[in-house]
Amino acid sequence: MVKMGFGDNDMESDEKLDRILEILMELRSRPAPRPQADRAPFASGGGSSAGLLPNYGRAKGQPIAGASLGDLQYYAEGCRKSLNDPDKGRFHAKETAMLAELEAELGKHGR
Repeated sequence: MVKMGFGDNDMESDEKLDRILEILMELRSRPAPRPQADRAPFASGGGSSAGLLPNYGRAKGQPIAGASLGDLQYYAEGCRKSLNDPDKGRFHAKETAMLAELEAELGKHGR
């Protein structure tokens, strides 16, 4: 933490301004915080990142590849339910993409 020293009565106004400028320059020279890449994207209605199961249910956030047949069927049904709900129209593109990934994996299970 940066100590400003404003409590010193003998510090002149110019010295205080110099100290403020010094602190500002120090802060400007620091690199900006990096965005957290590992933070999960906003998942609308259980949508997820490509290749991952939606962020709900017992297998949330797990890879689609290798998911159990029951999990794939569960999440596919959730997508279909969302796609049949006109109130969730803003999520339909994401749910359609998710359903396609799930159905492709289900095809590997012979379903």
